[in-house]
Amino acid sequence: MKKIILLVALAASVLGVSSTFASPILGPGTTVATVQAHGTQVYYDDFRGGELGIVTLDGDGATDLDVYVYDQSGRLVAQGIGLTDYERVTFFVNQTQRYRIEVRNLGSTWNQFILMTD
Repeated sequence: MKKIILLVALAASVLGVSSTFASPILGPGTTVATVQAHGTQVYYDDFRGGELGIVTLDGDGATDLDVYVYDQSGRLVAQGIGLTDYERVTFFVNQTQRYRIEVRNLGSTWNQFILMTD
């Protein structure tokens, strides 16, 4: 599955949120990052219409991590809210567009994770 991956990091310290934005890369994407205690990391990724989008989150085991995927209109299209720091979500991409992916740390310590998109 081809898509454009956004992987240029920008740090923002407001409310513990940081973001990753963009240079276009075709193919699956992998990001290794750390999310602070009770913090959120935000990523943007473009998915091709007519295909399944897959987002996999794999943390270091220290805390509970959840993942949320929103379309360009801000609608929640997928969420992984289990009790661990491993989540895998799939969603149908009805048209090519940019999605916002949020990784939220529910724990009281940092968690290093791998975020994979396909």
